[in-house]
Amino acid sequence: MLFFNACEKLKYGKIIVAIKRRIKMRAGIFQFMNDAVKLINSRNKFINFVAEEAKEFFSKVFETNEDVININARVKKEDSIKEKILKQNYYIKCKDVEDVFSLFPDLIGVRIECRFNENEKDLYEYLKRLFYYKDENGYYYSKYDMRIRLNLDQPQPQKQKNGFEIYKIDAIFVENEEMKINFEVQIKSMVNVFWGEVDHSILYKNSNYVMTEDLIRDVMYSIKNNLTIIDKQLNSVYKKMMTVESNEDDATRQQFKSIITKMIHDGYMLKLKYNLGFVIDMRNIANVVSDYLFSVMDVLEKKQYEERLIDILNKVNAISNKPISFGELYDFSDMEFGDYIHTSFAQGLNSRLDKDFNWNFCLSILFAIDDRENDEIFMDFVYYVIYSIRRIIEKEISNCNINQTYQDILTDKLVKESIKYLSESYNINNFSQNSFEIIGEIVEDFVEDVESVEDIEKLDFLALRNKFLEKFEGIKNED
Repeated sequence: MLFFNACEKLKYGKIIVAIKRRIKMRAGIFQFMNDAVKLINSRNKFINFVAEEAKEFFSKVFETNEDVININARVKKEDSIKEKILKQNYYIKCKDVEDVFSLFPDLIGVRIECRFNENEKDLYEYLKRLFYYKDENGYYYSKYDMRIRLNLDQPQPQKQKNGFEIYKIDAIFVENEEMKINFEVQIKSMVNVFWGEVDHSILYKNSNYVMTEDLIRDVMYSIKNNLTIIDKQLNSVYKKMMTVESNEDDATRQQFKSIITKMIHDGYMLKLKYNLGFVIDMRNIANVVSDYLFSVMDVLEKKQYEERLIDILNKVNAISNKPISFGELYDFSDMEFGDYIHTSFAQGLNSRLDKDFNWNFCLSILFAIDDRENDEIFMDFVYYVIYSIRRIIEKEISNCNINQTYQDILTDKLVKESIKYLSESYNINNFSQNSFEIIGEIVEDFVEDVESVEDIEKLDFLALRNKFLEKFEGIKNED
């Protein structure tokens, strides 16, 4: 019995010692981590200075390169620093916290964003030619700024843990021997930026163990493969667009628009699934958004047209970096338009935003993509809808054998009747350019026999409404 009691005391004594050691180790690790973060924070001025200098340098380097669409520089946040210190065991690797600052590879990150996957290699090769000189530590620098140095002896692209490749270059900024800091340079195409952000937020940054992680990973790989296909399609269309002599190549424009629509659709389907846990058929929403984005294309000169395409690409690419609020409450009831048609349509649409998920989602996408204020975008969208319908109706009325004054009167009446019908349901499926073209077909038949003012007076607008019902209800049943 005495032996048993002695064993029990010894066992519990070992447990207590182990617990004390664990507590001491835990306290030591967290003290080290907090001290390291404190040291890094004390050098924030220098860190932010380097981030700005690096961004400005690479912006100038690629200033005339049309394949580069954006240069980003970011400073790692405190939570991410702590996470990396723990994951990389800096507590063991470093003798003191000063070593953390020296070893940390990416307190600063610079991202060179390009259009297409094939551009990544081209930009990397350009950097290799530019950074010609080599210092005693094996880093390369250019004649334009000796402070910025790149390790160009690493094999590129590098293989990531997820199995995919990335152009990721170790770099160092040397102000002087006492003031220097490591940073990282990435080269990423639009689709790789988008996919990387999603992969990072869903899997890398998700601290919860998910039983279906392998399934999610398979889905993510499938998405990556689809994005690679989209990248090739976009690249092909872009090259074709750059060689088009006239911007009246409707087939090419439609192909480009279809790809943009798919990017919007796929990007937000993923956000919807991840944030709300379910998906909807949002093809019509994506169509309305892309129709709006492309709405000014027809009147642009070739150079402006190309610039607009680039702008749309940038905006759609920004989807991955911008949060979107689902079910956000919007109120634009105080907006004034100056005429009855715009005002009545805007008021009706505004009243739908807090109860119609499709419209709420559609406007939320527009607000996320566009950098302007929400009320300005809402007003612009209202003008876009009315203008699109008016333009199509004016085209049909111009064939009538009546003077311009009566053409304008008839156009106003038909626009009013069209908006009146669409406003009965505000069915988002009826607000794509394809639906507006259907309105044009209905109007064409409706005014076919109009050759005088007297013929206008004989028009049966109740029959027009029945035509709307017949056509649009037929489309709804097909869907």
